[in-house]
Amino acid sequence: PEVIRVESLANFNWVHADGDDIRIEPFLPDELDAEVLAKRKQIALSHETLPGFLVSADATVALVYGRIQPNFERTPATKAVVTAARALIDEMKRGDHELYLFGGPTVTYAFEEVSQKDVERLLPQVVLLAAFFLFALLRSAAGTVLPFVLVFLAILAAFGMAGYTGLVQTATSTAIPSIIIAVGIAD
Repeated sequence: PEVIRVESLANFNWVHADGDDIRIEPFLPDELDAEVLAKRKQIALSHETLPGFLVSADATVALVYGRIQPNFERTPATKAVVTAARALIDEMKRGDHELYLFGGPTVTYAFEEVSQKDVERLLPQVVLLAAFFLFALLRSAAGTVLPFVLVFLAILAAFGMAGYTGLVQTATSTAIPSIIIAVGIAD
């Protein structure tokens, strides 16, 4: 999803001179054998644009590059792109090849995943620690419960307003509950 073009050695158009003629043909022909692959490797490494773009300078890494559809009205659906790419990588694993996923959508979605896991794991711990210290300091159930009522109402108001205005949840905005708890309890 969201990918409009994929570039790799498999669909790279090799433009070269054959005498006085200019030839444009697929870089990797339909019939591949060890001799053809060795020649193509030599050509790729001496090509002006391929090393450092679709193949590494030492010819140990090849790149498959997906162009994301530009959209000025919304950000790309990084979760859909990364999930589909991960499924494709799992499907394509063969032999001793190692497949990696990188790029802008991958980084963006990784921040979302990490932030979500942090909220799920750390927020309950923060609440329990704050409740413990409030009770230890104030020695009162009301002094422990009332700050949390205020803090949770502030969190609901913040996320309710964000949802109402159409703001999208980001990696940065997932820190809001922890910040509101810290400020609210400290106050």
